[in-house]
Amino acid sequence: MIRFDLRHTAATLMLTAGVNPKVVSQMVGHSSVAITLDRYSHVIPTMQAEAALRMDQLLSYPERVQQGCGGFRGQQEAPIHAQIGTEG
Repeated sequence: MIRFDLRHTAATLMLTAGVNPKVVSQMVGHSSVAITLDRYSHVIPTMQAEAALRMDQLLSYPERVQQGCGGFRGQQEAPIHAQIGTEG
């Protein structure tokens, strides 16, 4: 049971830290990212709010997208949890 507990802890910590679910899926050995998302979606309840905030940021600063910066790379930002008013 130790292996499952460590894998579950690792996946939970990585997802709540914002690691891409595909990367988490590969690291914990799931055969599909769908398994990871089905099993751990409860630990990332702010996912839709974060996506909406990021889209708002992209639409608010179209010149950054046009410059090929990918949005906000290289800039210091508050953690996403602070921006949407939730805790991680």
